[in-house]
Amino acid sequence: MKDKVKKVHRLLPCPAYDIEGVESWLADMAKEGLLLDKKSPFGSSFLRFVPAVPQTVRYRLEPKAKGMDHNWEPPEEARALAGNYGWEFVCPFEMFYIYR
Repeated sequence: MKDKVKKVHRLLPCPAYDIEGVESWLADMAKEGLLLDKKSPFGSSFLRFVPAVPQTVRYRLEPKAKGMDHNWEPPEEARALAGNYGWEFVCPFEMFYIYR
């Protein structure tokens, strides 16, 4: 039987528009052994994490183009370009794309 990884949901401690605050909090969560998985289904201020080895990770919030849907993912070209610079797309969040 496949072991299920326990997901952890956390309430964002600052407004979503506080880019520096969100990026810093996500990095702190990674240092505690929780890596961002995706937006939580519990509401717009919750994010879902998966347990991992505590590590130093940088997160980056990139604004979405004006008028983009909250769940819209970045175009493939944007994801490929970010990947060329070592960034991995994690999930959409509010009016941002989150990369690590």
